Amino acid sequence: MALASVLRSSEPPPGPFPLLAAPRDPPEGFVAPPWGVQDIPVPGPGLRLLHGTTTLAFKFSQGVVVAVDSRATAGSFIASQTVQKVLEIDRRLLGTMAGGAADCGYWERLLARQCRVYHLRNKEPISVAAASKLLANMVYQYKGMGLSMGTMICGWDKRGPGLYYVDSEGTRVPGRAFAVGSGSPYAYGVLDRGLREELSVATACSLARRAIYQAARRDAYSGGRVAVYHVGPGGWRHISTHNVAELQELYGQGGRRRRRRRRDPGAGPGAGAAPSEPEPGAPEPSPEPEPGAPEGGGGSRSRSRERRRDDRARRRFGHSKSPLYREKSPVR
Repeated sequence: MALASVLRSSEPPPGPFPLLAAPRDPPEGFVAPPWGVQDIPVPGPGLRLLHGTTTLAFKFSQGVVVAVDSRATAGSFIASQTVQKVLEIDRRLLGTMAGGAADCGYWERLLARQCRVYHLRNKEPISVAAASKLLANMVYQYKGMGLSMGTMICGWDKRGPGLYYVDSEGTRVPGRAFAVGSGSPYAYGVLDRGLREELSVATACSLARRAIYQAARRDAYSGGRVAVYHVGPGGWRHISTHNVAELQELYGQGGRRRRRRRRDPGAGPGAGAAPSEPEPGAPEPSPEPEPGAPEGGGGSRSRSRERRRDDRARRRFGHSKSPLYREKSPVR
């Protein structure tokens, strides 16, 4: 009886790789309306949660640098401060998360599995362009169904460093530098100032770290920790992870004062500050004496000026004061 019911089943048999098959279509009640069609009202209060993050990646002569924050938000609620937003796809491929955490995690894990199958079949790793094309083709089939994903595929292949932006609408764009998320305008401001082709690895990582810090400082939906990765010819490696509070000590006002004091040890804590206005009722300071004025006031500057003048006169005329400054005898 069971065998007969299986034979009468109209569903096609699974393929040779059932785990690699694309997920089935969602039920009718969960399908989002197509692009441009007004949403159908659903009974209940409904939830429209705002997404926010800051991720960036850029290419330079020695590879690709990737930097992300770690905050996950659900509207104005901070859901987590320790989200891993860099996903390891391959030994030389990395992907970033922006948008819905579940969507990004699922589709990039599926991409990692497809890249592994490609490597086994072709005996060579997949290229960055092919990996990004695979991801764009997979999510394009679900365009307009409510996916929320904006990811960057970064890596190194036979052509050198590669960087592609892929979103949930199937858009695939190659580029030199991308910043994705609610804090991306602030990150672009830092990148545009310091991004060059001939950067060292340490300088490039420092630039990416500072860009994420500036975005986390100004964007309420970004924060937590700043993780930096570098992808080179030998594969990707994790460079550092810093808390935003630690970077505030490094890049904030106190850090700038310490760096300025380190460059100029003689500068005091008030070096470079604007002169303060005198208090009401305080006596006005005496003006500084002009060069050649008689001694008797003016402080250390006038005394040092008189000393230098006497030294020059002694070397030239053999006594302490020159004839130009010798007092005239009274006329009898």
